[in-house]
Amino acid sequence: MSWREDVIRMLTAMNHLAVVLSVLAAGGIAVAAEHPDVTANGGPPIPEMHLTFESHFDSLVSPVTKQSVWMTTGATGSRTLGNNKEAEYYSDDSVGANPFSVRDGVLTITASPGTNPLGLPFNSGMLTTYRSFRQLYGYFEMRARLPAGTGLWPAFWLLPADLSWPPEIDVMEQLGSEPGTIYIGTHSTAGGPNVGTTTPVHVADTSDGFHVYGLDWEAAEITWYFDNRPLLAQPTPADMHKPMYLLINLAVGGPGSWPGPPSERTVFPAKFEVDYIRAYSR
Repeated sequence: MSWREDVIRMLTAMNHLAVVLSVLAAGGIAVAAEHPDVTANGGPPIPEMHLTFESHFDSLVSPVTKQSVWMTTGATGSRTLGNNKEAEYYSDDSVGANPFSVRDGVLTITASPGTNPLGLPFNSGMLTTYRSFRQLYGYFEMRARLPAGTGLWPAFWLLPADLSWPPEIDVMEQLGSEPGTIYIGTHSTAGGPNVGTTTPVHVADTSDGFHVYGLDWEAAEITWYFDNRPLLAQPTPADMHKPMYLLINLAVGGPGSWPGPPSERTVFPAKFEVDYIRAYSR
């Protein structure tokens, strides 16, 4: 490599760093828009990874075991997250409304007004791998189209298999009132009882098409990705060194919740469409 190439690379790197620092100073990370289908095949942007888990959602039931790898409740059987002041009941066809449907290999989780055993105003869906899959470190990704609308709260996240909390790793979560922003971060006991690090990332309108949301969780560092582009890296907190399981859900906010309740302009039924979820390990 010539000295001219060295200089060009150095100046380019300095320019990229200046852009990142200026965006962070403005309160978030900006990511250039990309055609929504260019990452349809997915896969980790990190070499030397092998596939450990894959759900393509041709069906929620395995053709081999005749059982689903997904639970339709929280790990302890919970059907809402009251601490978050959510207004939905995580239902399935065994207890009432079925919020899950599969067509052409895409899972749709639907949130809509309705009745349920807890008397909450909405029914929606949650899927977890608590009984079937957990992993220590690795790359985790979801390809999905997110719903837009005030009060909607889709998320893809990881929780410890030993049922402790914190820690928690949020691969992504979103306020439906901000379809051009996703939130990434962690909850940890390192430094306090619940230390949260949540960063807004400004992206293309995620309700317009499918995008890949990724996370590389390693012993030393956690890195978030959007359409295979790195967004942010942070040191792995001291309490995030235990196997975790996967969760996806479409929450609906209630009064006092982070997203707030739906507005009169929020369109129901609201749909969270998921093409696949995968996990990889070194």
